[in-house]
Amino acid sequence: MIPSAIFLLCLSFSNILGVKNETFILKYKWQNINFTWPSKEVYEEALKTRRFIPENPEIKGLRIFKDDMYFAIPLYKPGIPITLAKANKDNWENATVRPFPNWQENVDPKNCSTLQSVQQVEIDNRGILWAIDGERQRNFTDCPCKLVLYDLNRGGRRVYTHIFPNEVCLPEGAFLNDIVIDETDGTYAYISDASVIDPGLIVFSKKLLKSWKIRDKTMYSDLEASNWLLNGVLMTKLEPIDGISLSPKIHPRSNEKMVFYSAVASFKLYGISTNILKNEETCRGDQWRKNVTLLGRRQSQSDGMIFNKNGELYYSLVPLNAVGIWNFRKPLNSSRILDKNKTSIYEPNGFAFDGTELYLLGNRVISTLNTTSGSYLS
Repeated sequence: MIPSAIFLLCLSFSNILGVKNETFILKYKWQNINFTWPSKEVYEEALKTRRFIPENPEIKGLRIFKDDMYFAIPLYKPGIPITLAKANKDNWENATVRPFPNWQENVDPKNCSTLQSVQQVEIDNRGILWAIDGERQRNFTDCPCKLVLYDLNRGGRRVYTHIFPNEVCLPEGAFLNDIVIDETDGTYAYISDASVIDPGLIVFSKKLLKSWKIRDKTMYSDLEASNWLLNGVLMTKLEPIDGISLSPKIHPRSNEKMVFYSAVASFKLYGISTNILKNEETCRGDQWRKNVTLLGRRQSQSDGMIFNKNGELYYSLVPLNAVGIWNFRKPLNSSRILDKNKTSIYEPNGFAFDGTELYLLGNRVISTLNTTSGSYLS
């Protein structure tokens, strides 16, 4: 069996702000992702039939609400029975990963109402978990892409499901990768589609219960950033738009924010106003492209990113095994590397806050034969 693990690194978030030479410190290492099964017999049968292959689950999305951590586990490989799970964040040594909201909601390719392959989740200020079920590059299901909302204050009850139309999200080839929630003007979700066939940025209006999509050349990869080394392994895939993040309000008296995005195979960071994205009619034209802003260049290729309340953007620097930080009210060339460590910050991916601490998720799966998922806490 190939081992997997989750790593936890810790530094109080309040100590990060305005302090140089911050470091991610290893707190806990958790070997092999397993789940709480209905019974011993069900677990043994899953192993026997290879419905469950313990080395294959890979955590890609992470969010925190109260005492629990919520994990997105996309079906990149066979033998993954759960695509959305939770665990208590304060009890790592005895932590058990539980299906969320239950076994019945998870991974039944013959039942499209269940979650098929979730890449990321987000939790809004009301305790609603938004799950993007739209990883459709591996043809294990014919189910359409969907957005599913669960109320964490009511035991994870499903409160809404939005099925994306085919013109917004391809049922074969889509890759809904990241999501941010804008709780203004009736609440909007912005979702990156990292599909190699039809990359773009999807907008969902909770008020209108409707979705639309914009596509632009800035969402494709750059040849200059292709063929890069990740811990000694040559990466040649031209990965398009991936990580996105939502800025604080640009003006105190306005609801306008910026959505920042970038392709993985790119050094460039772009932004677009939410005032543009919220207008479906504008997005269906082509004049909105004049409002795309090139912010500048980062130190390397990047994946996940997240804003804190002070307007500082944390972003992964994947080939550098590092994390960068930038105040979006200043030029991007004022950014700096927060921490860099090839041993601990291995293939940094996404981020999550719990109010006092910053978590960084990493996965040792691309550049080694081992399948290792890591969660780092800064």
